Amino acid sequence: AGNQTRARPGEKTEVMAVNVSGSKEQLRAVLGMKVDIVLVQERWAHGHKLGSWKSMAAAGGWHGVWTTAEVKAASASGGVAILCRRARPIFPIEATQEPRLGGAVISWTRRTKLHLYSIYGYDSGKQNCDIHNRALHRRFGEEVCRIGRVPWIAGGDWNVEPDGIDLGHYRGVNIRTRGEPTTDSGSNLDWFLTNISESGDDKVIVHHDAPVAVHRPVSLEIPRGLRGDLGFRLRRPRAFEGVT
Repeated sequence: AGNQTRARPGEKTEVMAVNVSGSKEQLRAVLGMKVDIVLVQERWAHGHKLGSWKSMAAAGGWHGVWTTAEVKAASASGGVAILCRRARPIFPIEATQEPRLGGAVISWTRRTKLHLYSIYGYDSGKQNCDIHNRALHRRFGEEVCRIGRVPWIAGGDWNVEPDGIDLGHYRGVNIRTRGEPTTDSGSNLDWFLTNISESGDDKVIVHHDAPVAVHRPVSLEIPRGLRGDLGFRLRRPRAFEGVT
């Protein structure tokens, strides 16, 4: 598989977000696509059922961080995952191991780690969904404030349009979206947030032809390695021009 942490000039990283609606077969199809990282939402798996999902991913050469679905009245919802190729190390972020918010850290280059988050918002059919989504956004905002000035990418089925995001006091975030429908209903609910500065080499792709029902997989392709100010521009000292 080669050295997954050695970046070569011009090399890119492609991160895909996909809501699989509880279907292992849909996830299996996505893992066969040529992407580097997959952020999964709505697995519905919990308890012993989670093992079969992990085995299926491992058989395709993937591993990662999985959170369990939430179970209420004998029905399950949520459950997210962050997956990468087995040659690349990946570690869970313990502060974000929820049914709708999962976090992991990978070795991106030899000197840089990349924080990744898979997010599944509350849909409009849920009671008090606006309140729950605001709380979810604020928890995520607190998390990226906590980790500080390090590169991160968050993607998923937010169940809100990009202008509905509210991270509280956090500033310096970049929304990455194609601005086109990502669902059968015609809504744009699947997109990315990141603090990595945008460049002309970035690309957001909505995979309309992928064998995934209801939601289209969406991927973000970025040059591999750090660039820009990670959401915050530091004030640099000026040279002293006075008389000593």
